[in-house]
Amino acid sequence: NVDITSDITVNNFRWERQVDGEPETDADRLWNSNHIGVKALTLGNLDMPVGWGIGKKVIFTCICSVNDGKNDMIVENQVIV
Repeated sequence: NVDITSDITVNNFRWERQVDGEPETDADRLWNSNHIGVKALTLGNLDMPVGWGIGKKVIFTCICSVNDGKNDMIVENQVIV
């Protein structure tokens, strides 16, 4: 329950975007590649895929590699819009 974000380098962060229940698109892959090394995400209209507001939710997942001094682990957290 301690925020350690400032202790982790940007190289350990990446974000992925996907419309809930839909296969990943080329637009998602491009968005994902542009959000490697981003710690904090501020979402705007340009981050949303085409047609996202028509009964479809978009999942943004932050994937972070963390070492606790003994082990490397992957931590994921999601924002659902």
